Formats: sequence, C-alpha cells, structure tokens
Amino acid sequence: MHGEATVKDRDTGECVVRVWQRGTVEKVDGDRVTVKSEDGARWTWTVNADTTVLREGTKNSGADDLKQDETVHVTGTRSDGGTRTASHAVAGTWERKGPESRRDGLPGHGHRGWAEPSPSGGATT
Repeated sequence: MHGEATVKDRDTGECVVRVWQRGTVEKVDGDRVTVKSEDGARWTWTVNADTTVLREGTKNSGADDLKQDETVHVTGTRSDGGTRTASHAVAGTWERKGPESRRDGLPGHGHRGWAEPSPSGGATT
C-alpha cells in the first residue's frame, strides 16, 4: 500500500529515502498528484516531466497522464522537507495475463531471485 526505506544511492553514494505507494488518484493539480492507499495513507506527489508514466504498455511522462479515480503505483524519493517526487508511475491494470500473473518489479510483489515456497510449504531456490 505504501512504504519507504533509506538506502544509499548507487550513483552518488548519498543516503536517500525511497518511497512507494499503491492506491487511487484522488486529485491531479498541475504537477501535484494526491494518491490515497487502501490503508488510508494520503500522499501528494510531484509528478513532473521527468516522471515516467507507464500505462498498458505505453510510456509517457508527467501528471497529465494520470487521471482521477484510477489505480496507480508510484515510486520515487522523499526529501528532508517531506516532498515526495515520483520517478515512475504505473497506471491502470499492470497485471500480466496467463501463468506469469505477477506484478514483478513492484515492491511487495513478485521476486528478484528470492526463494519461492514449494507446494509442500518449504522454500526452493
């Protein structure tokens, strides 16, 4: 639904706060987008021309590509002042059809080489 972690930026070596949120777009006002998660978190994001917006296989940029009442998954950074700036947003339906129906690449979904539970409940690699 939403979260954040402090990590070291691999390009600069500086500590940065990475944030993500999955929810419904409540409002789009210029380059500011307010998203409300199912758990009640309501965050406002700066979604500018540098923000990649993916929708059903189409790549665009900026807040103009996000619509009120649609489902969105936003990732980016949080400044020391609390401003959340989106680097990526995935809008609409992002689940794949068929046996690969994971939301790979979105925090909390899929895997990146981690062990998966086997049918017996144990983990396999």
